[in-house]
Amino acid sequence: MLDATVIIATYNRSATLQAALASLVDQRTPPGFSWEALIVDNNSSDDTRAIVESFAAATAGRIRYLFEPRQGKTYALNTGIAAAHGDVLAFTDDDVTLDPDWLSRLVGGLKHYGCAAAGGVVVPVWRTPPPPWLEMEGAYRMGAVIVSFNLGDAPCAVRDRLPLGANLAIAASALARVGAFRTDLGPTVDSAIRGEDSEICQRLLDAGERILYLPDAVVHHPVDPRRLDRQYFQHYYFAQGRAVTRYEGVPGGVVCYAGIPRYLLASAALKCLRWFAAAGEKRRFYHKLQFIFALGRVVEARAIARRAMQSRLVPAN
Repeated sequence: MLDATVIIATYNRSATLQAALASLVDQRTPPGFSWEALIVDNNSSDDTRAIVESFAAATAGRIRYLFEPRQGKTYALNTGIAAAHGDVLAFTDDDVTLDPDWLSRLVGGLKHYGCAAAGGVVVPVWRTPPPPWLEMEGAYRMGAVIVSFNLGDAPCAVRDRLPLGANLAIAASALARVGAFRTDLGPTVDSAIRGEDSEICQRLLDAGERILYLPDAVVHHPVDPRRLDRQYFQHYYFAQGRAVTRYEGVPGGVVCYAGIPRYLLASAALKCLRWFAAAGEKRRFYHKLQFIFALGRVVEARAIARRAMQSRLVPAN
């Protein structure tokens, strides 16, 4: 077994992938530390394969190319998991720049503290100034759309704000206990529903595992200027609301109307009132996003109820 396997799922991002792999090749690791990297191509139509294979040749096969034809990031990640030989699986994105000590600190911290998973800092790299309506921290934080994660300067246990898939390590033994990523979550060509990283972290916590935040394991993630748009934020929060309800499910024994739990309808109504009552640009937009998130939860709960009803109507063979 190797100490670590780095897994990157990629789709039509050969230019940014090349820079990410260059920072991966430059990783500094202690003597005796063994690792590999699996780059899983999820049906790219650009020169992704040629770029990965060039890095594979230059690293004597430490970097390997894999292909996953089923469209969807989590299919690609799970293909990487199945082929990994590392004690620890380190996940990151195809458009990041890794600090030179990222891998050794992320994996070393996980092993040192004996936890099931660990997440590090994700530093947003701004190509354009953030818009005036965007609040990254504080009472009206909307930074979920921006790939950013920082819990301070000291290691700590994670429970509420979960690590991001751009900087996440999970022990292979823990994955064997709880399973791989859910394939009904994660971005695809046709769906913006994400949440695969949050769901697997929550599954680990629910299983009694520990997750640690490691401030010295750092990656830098560019902020796509196309995300700095109110419409994008609204689509994102709606999709996240659907994702949360999809992986949490709808509890039994609750009062529902048309399959929608009453508590979700009440939450959406309250958030709508707060939106209309809010004053100030940032505060008002924050509450609008909270309402849209709640609306996404309502829509997904209804979809779950309809699927359940359709499955009951299908005659058994």
